[in-house]
Amino acid sequence: MNINEEVVDEMLADIARIDREISLMAIMQQSYSNFWGWMVAINKKVLHLKLEKEAINEMLEAEYDELDIDDILPQLT
Repeated sequence: MNINEEVVDEMLADIARIDREISLMAIMQQSYSNFWGWMVAINKKVLHLKLEKEAINEMLEAEYDELDIDDILPQLT
């Protein structure tokens, strides 16, 4: 698989967005901890975001051996 630089940039931006959304979900979990329905919805969203991030990481790692996304992300945010 050959991924061009623009696609890689978009993938890295998606990972940064996902990390921001997960952080927001953590804040929401604290705020809505007494509301079971909200907690289920928030937890589902967090799981979905983590799976999306993992899929993007796998695509990037398949293209670039030994690529550590967590080392690159701080440079983007």
